[in-house]
Amino acid sequence: MISSPLTWIPRPVADEALAQLRRHGDVALGYGPGAVDFRSVSARTTGVLLRTAEFRRRDIDLAPNLCIIARHGAGYDTVDVDAATERGIPVTTTGAANAGAVAEHVFALLFAVARNVTTADRAVRDGRWVSARGALTGLELGGRTMGLLGGGRIGRRVAAIASALGMTVVVSDPALSAEDAEALGVQVLGHDELLAASDVLSLHLPLTRDTEKIIDRSALYALPAGAILINTARGGLVDEHALRKCLDDGQIVGAGLDVLACEPPADGNPLLAHPRTVLSPHIAGQTDAALRRVALEAAAAILATYRGETPAGAINGVVVGG
Repeated sequence: MISSPLTWIPRPVADEALAQLRRHGDVALGYGPGAVDFRSVSARTTGVLLRTAEFRRRDIDLAPNLCIIARHGAGYDTVDVDAATERGIPVTTTGAANAGAVAEHVFALLFAVARNVTTADRAVRDGRWVSARGALTGLELGGRTMGLLGGGRIGRRVAAIASALGMTVVVSDPALSAEDAEALGVQVLGHDELLAASDVLSLHLPLTRDTEKIIDRSALYALPAGAILINTARGGLVDEHALRKCLDDGQIVGAGLDVLACEPPADGNPLLAHPRTVLSPHIAGQTDAALRRVALEAAAAILATYRGETPAGAINGVVVGG
């Protein structure tokens, strides 16, 4: 049991989660009026609740009483997990809380790409109704194959929606059991087999040393010609210069990207000006309902740790009190 907890939160989270944390200890906010710099409270900090902020070894070393790092979301590449594990600090994520929101955004991007939504919108606003109506022909998704790299919570939601659209769904994920695959109505393939089969490729992997730029030039050219790429996971999974070349030569007919390797993107990002990309600013998980669920789940993990319990959602195998 932590007797005098202090939770540091560098970016805004749902008020309900803040209220829960304040009922059980102090909260220091790194945003808004009276924003507190982490260094000024690091000696007292027992927990951090992170949205997009990075938290590296240097930050962990500043906090001798730190006992949990809770991510507000599914990814954890902004956290030095190795440094936390060395200290016996659990790192938690909230992948289930926003899985539905992210899965829906996959299809927002996919429909926009397949049916030329953003191009058509600009044409109508620019007075090019007649020429656009004659020039724009969309792609039907029914009957095509959607490949999922990653079959976790989000990937499974995507699979269900794709199946409802009449798509064949194939998944590459060694953790997906044969029983789960059968229940989902999907086929499990190896990495190379999946690429060769995917008319639409949707990425649902964490960003690690092993997955960085996993979608490189060879992977993109392994897809069927005219494929669509959707990425709502992490921008670093994709070699953006290779993707730009594949868009230019038509190997990839379009890409819907909620994430980029550098966020916000630099002016020279090769994908910003491409007419066959649809981009959004890392908002796939941002619905009112999902943000509330994610914040409450992260707060619950923090409070469980303060009570001496092992929190749900720990990704580094740390057992509190173990």
